[in-house]
Amino acid sequence: MRILKWFLLLSALICLSIPTAHASFIDFRSPIFYPGTSDSITRTVDGLTITIESSPRNLYWDSNDGLGILGGDDNDEVDGAEDLTVEFVLPTSAYVDYFLISDLFYSETDSIGAFNEEGKWSVDNGFTWNTFQQTDPTQLPSPASNGTYYLTIGQSINSILFMADDSLRDNDYSLAGVEVSGTPEPATMLLVSTGLLGLAGFRRKFRN
Repeated sequence: MRILKWFLLLSALICLSIPTAHASFIDFRSPIFYPGTSDSITRTVDGLTITIESSPRNLYWDSNDGLGILGGDDNDEVDGAEDLTVEFVLPTSAYVDYFLISDLFYSETDSIGAFNEEGKWSVDNGFTWNTFQQTDPTQLPSPASNGTYYLTIGQSINSILFMADDSLRDNDYSLAGVEVSGTPEPATMLLVSTGLLGLAGFRRKFRN
């Protein structure tokens, strides 16, 4: 009976020692992400180090929309052949819940007519592209709204590449932030699992 009590106590202590997952929103509209005249910045927020790079021109930042790229069809957003990369440096991967997109409008207009803006993204230097499009009719062009869109990722990634959709339409947008969730480290989980299995085996041997 005493061994059983120790087993239950140790199991409880081990479970309490595992870091619990928590969401952290990193706001690219914060002044800490001001890039100056650079095409690459590295910042540490809430214990997470992130590098953000733009191509082919320097990064753009403002406190309303977040990060974009200078030049191009729009002087403050990701458009045309421009691309923006977000890389998780330390730790080398993070579970991303979503990216907050701004300036992605519903019923935007160009020389062809009205359309809903869209963009595309690819993770970890992959060749698979995913598209996203504004579908919220309340997110009309500025000043009616800020073109807010929540791009769900729902996976652990090392890096993500953003581009405007390469159609004939005038697609463009900015990155306003990212929400990441903390997860227990694999080594910690392995140690905990091994310890619990060992304790369970010891208990069975003692009972026999």
